[in-house]
Amino acid sequence: MKVNLSLKWKLIIFYFFLGMLPLILISYYSSYIASKSINEITEKQINELITGISNQIVSTYDKMKGDIFQMADNPMIQLSFLQFKYGQRMNLVRDKLALYRSNNKFYERITLFTGDGEPVLTVPSIYKNLYKHVDKLFLREIFNYDFYLKEDLEGEKFLVMIKRVYDFEDNTLPVGLLVFEIPAKKVLEYFINLDLGYSVLKVVENTDKKIIYKTPITNDMANSKFKIYQGEVSFLNWVIKLGIPEHVLFKDVYKLRNKSLLFSFIVSFIAFIVALYFVQRFLKPIKEIIYGTEKFSHGDFDYEIKLKSGKELKVLAEAINKMSKRLQKRQNELIQANKLASLGLLAAGIAHEVKNPLAGIRATVQLMHKKSRDENLKNMAENVINEIDRLNKIVNDLLQFSKPDEIHKERCYLGDVIEKSINLVRKKIEEKKISVLKSVEDSYVIVDCDHLLHIIINILLNSISAVEEGKGEIKILGRVSGSKYVLEIIDNGVGIPEDKIEHVFDPFFSLKEDGTGLGLSIVYTLMQKNGIKYDIKSKRGEGTVLKLIFEDFVNEKHSDS
Repeated sequence: MKVNLSLKWKLIIFYFFLGMLPLILISYYSSYIASKSINEITEKQINELITGISNQIVSTYDKMKGDIFQMADNPMIQLSFLQFKYGQRMNLVRDKLALYRSNNKFYERITLFTGDGEPVLTVPSIYKNLYKHVDKLFLREIFNYDFYLKEDLEGEKFLVMIKRVYDFEDNTLPVGLLVFEIPAKKVLEYFINLDLGYSVLKVVENTDKKIIYKTPITNDMANSKFKIYQGEVSFLNWVIKLGIPEHVLFKDVYKLRNKSLLFSFIVSFIAFIVALYFVQRFLKPIKEIIYGTEKFSHGDFDYEIKLKSGKELKVLAEAINKMSKRLQKRQNELIQANKLASLGLLAAGIAHEVKNPLAGIRATVQLMHKKSRDENLKNMAENVINEIDRLNKIVNDLLQFSKPDEIHKERCYLGDVIEKSINLVRKKIEEKKISVLKSVEDSYVIVDCDHLLHIIINILLNSISAVEEGKGEIKILGRVSGSKYVLEIIDNGVGIPEDKIEHVFDPFFSLKEDGTGLGLSIVYTLMQKNGIKYDIKSKRGEGTVLKLIFEDFVNEKHSDS
């Protein structure tokens, strides 16, 4: 179903989609960008922190590994496996291990086992749960390895380091195993004690996803959505994970987003009210434009749209006013063309019917003039002959108007045509002592040369008749203007009244008492046939400017050869 909305509602919908909606989207987008920026900065900082934690754990691991390797190479430990059966000096070894253990916070138990998994001694000396993290079968299998690390992640998490001990005198002969039992929390003590905030989730797990350490979940954390960052601990194949609650990480962003949205809604509401006001103001000149176009559509081209506000709408109104003037001009041209067509048919008929009788009358009057001896009669006959000649000229003009010559377009050098035109009317120019100024840029125009000569002669004759004797000036100026060639014929004559300019090319319209009004009509017909456009400007008492505009021309110098 097609909905036909008014311009008012279209503007309101346009405002919503291109005003209010983008403002809201910008608020969301700005909060998204801020969140992304904070996330990137936080991720960089967390990754650096995880790298530091990883390095600390690896450093602790390397120290413990160094301790067990150093202790396994201790002669006292090596000799213990040979002397334990006899009890010689075993108490001294136990005391040394107890002191070592008390000075190192990492080791829960240090035990010496034979290759068969039998205990030699243990510190502390309580043998309860001796095989909690390792059993005899496991120890027998591990005896084949120089070093082994076992993770016991059931219940309380422990790491078990096992190093093979060699004979004191033969370092290729294994004699037993040295075992360190280390609580995982001791290895992760730095990480566990690191203060990252009450709500930060800290997790360490191995590659099998078994948890080595995890922060106890509080009620606040249970309902939170976490942003997880992670990194690996080299050598141990552990993964460290840090989870930061999003409501903590993006707390300021959420505040900014909420404030931005509130601001957007307030601004949008105010803008909506203002928009309604301006829509009403905007519609008023539009209605005036619509009214004006309706007037133009009914043929009232004299109506003019006048707006007091709105720069763009003023430009639109002026454009429509200009369009109406051009339409009026085109309408007048069509009327002119119809007039010429109708009058051409009429003129052809009249000229045909009148020409032959006039010839007979003239021959008869000439015979009377020749044979008469009465001087008064002769004078009367001579006057009749002059009037017949004038009628013949009118008839010839009518014939020229109704059936102009066939057109033969060719390259015409303007300078030659203008010079020839001036020469043909030079007698009249000299009789009225008229000053003629010619400045024509070299160019060829593509027209019928005889037609162009006829056009220029008729225009010059009109200029000559319009100027005052002894003070008359006629300028003929030609130049290339963009893609056109413009020929101007300017006189300082009496000019044409503004209300008469549009009629100068009408048949039988003349401002001269003895004019036939056909000269410029013939000029108009010839211009139309040759594709010559024109522009005429005149003011009473200031002269006339007639421009001939040629679109088909060749701008090159004329060669006399």
